[in-house]
Amino acid sequence: MVTDWESFAVMAGGASSALTGLLFVAVSLNRVAVTESPSLRASAAQTLLLLVTPLPIAALLLTPDQPQWLLVQSSSVWPA
Repeated sequence: MVTDWESFAVMAGGASSALTGLLFVAVSLNRVAVTESPSLRASAAQTLLLLVTPLPIAALLLTPDQPQWLLVQSSSVWPA
């Protein structure tokens, strides 16, 4: 069952990593504007959190020989 999700986990983890990297580039290029504006800082922090969230889920799905009960228990912590 977990192997059925392997391609999805690779895609989600890769997309999450790439978009997180682009966020760092965007914040770095607009460093002055982001540091001076509380709303831009909050928006960047919220976006970072949303983009990083799929990474631990993908890591759990891609960990070899992961017990099924551990995956179900770990994934139940995150809201659907």
